[in-house]
Amino acid sequence: MKYEIKMIDGCTATAFYINDKEEVDLTTEERNELLDYLLVKLKEGILENTISLRTVIECFQYDDYSYDSNPCEQCGDTISETFWQI
Repeated sequence: MKYEIKMIDGCTATAFYINDKEEVDLTTEERNELLDYLLVKLKEGILENTISLRTVIECFQYDDYSYDSNPCEQCGDTISETFWQI
């Protein structure tokens, strides 16, 4: 383990720590090192099927979204489409 990450969420308490340091206090160098490490771990997870590629893509802002407001006659569901141009 290289990083210990802790998130605190609650009524008025919100914090995000990386190795006991608040995220906002990370230097640019520390942030870049963390990102490099996370990207390597992300790739490993995708290749080992422990992380969904879909989940990774959904981290990006989509470029377009549409949905069919007419529900399916068989199940009542509606269809939506989300588009990314990465």
